[in-house]
Amino acid sequence: MLRRLEDALMQRIDAVAWRGFAFVEWWELNSWYGAERIGKSVWRDLRDRFDEAADEGAELLYCERPDGIMLLNSSCVRKVSAKIGGISVDDL
Repeated sequence: MLRRLEDALMQRIDAVAWRGFAFVEWWELNSWYGAERIGKSVWRDLRDRFDEAADEGAELLYCERPDGIMLLNSSCVRKVSAKIGGISVDDL
């Protein structure tokens, strides 16, 4: 991975670790990892990078959209719902 692409990826990972969320477009993932298809190795790498940056016990969650993924830090999320008043993270 090119240095400039690695820096962009790590900025997103740090945002998830510290702010609690970041949005990544599919084209960004494809360019960062040089792949047309996002496979298990990409998901593992994202998780491993997050584990290094985040507090112990936090998990990397994601919400898939047509244009990309919203990455979420489990320790920063209180409620996840499809509608107002939906389920809490404990119910997942």
